[in-house]
Amino acid sequence: MVESPAIADTSLFSAPLPFHYTSDGAEQKKRDSLGPTPSVDQVLCVLDWAQQCALRAAEEAMWNSAVHFPLLKMAVHGGGRVPAGGDTTTVGLTQCTTARIIQEYLPIYAIRQSSLWQSINHTFFEGLLDRPIVLSCESKRLDSEGTIQATLQIGLWHAAQWKHLKTLAVQQQSSSQLPTFLPAVIISGHDWLFAATTQVQNKTILWKEYPFGHTRDAWGVYRIICGLQRLKAWALNDYWPWYRGHILGLAT
Repeated sequence: MVESPAIADTSLFSAPLPFHYTSDGAEQKKRDSLGPTPSVDQVLCVLDWAQQCALRAAEEAMWNSAVHFPLLKMAVHGGGRVPAGGDTTTVGLTQCTTARIIQEYLPIYAIRQSSLWQSINHTFFEGLLDRPIVLSCESKRLDSEGTIQATLQIGLWHAAQWKHLKTLAVQQQSSSQLPTFLPAVIISGHDWLFAATTQVQNKTILWKEYPFGHTRDAWGVYRIICGLQRLKAWALNDYWPWYRGHILGLAT
């Protein structure tokens, strides 16, 4: 079951990201620790494409390829080359707009069927078979109906992910040790919103939606980069140690 409280738990973004730019040395070091800040030229390029997509009423695929994925690359990899394959400590990116949830992790099929899939996740999308999902992004067209649809899809996706994590945790005898929340990003045209789900008595509670940036101007783009890098830091420092210990059964 997915429920949706009206007000989000915004602890991950408890302040309006106060260190995008700062003249204070200590604050600048804190900002730099999250990851590289893109150049003005990189940001202006994203803005140009975002403006074109908005003016032309571009389809979702165009927004994804011209604006959303380039922004994600800048935040995660600094816009540079992909880290070497042997680097197992890096948060990566996979564009998986066609990924389907494994039917066994949907409530109806869970009762009717049981099947083993060679996937570490709750989807058999090939690019995610051996890469644990940390943050899911859902993009939809620029209108209220699209945002509602994206929110519902995130809720369903996370409900299946929670069920899968519980199954894996039981195998390691650590079912009581689940993450506090699972994060998500909902993208509606220009606007980027943080959302999250929690588990309460086997119910998936969807906390929505906290805007943390947009592609209408350079300031909004830098907010997106900083917000995504904070999520990357959480993935490395909080989620991954939990996953190693409670899902993979490895020493932290």
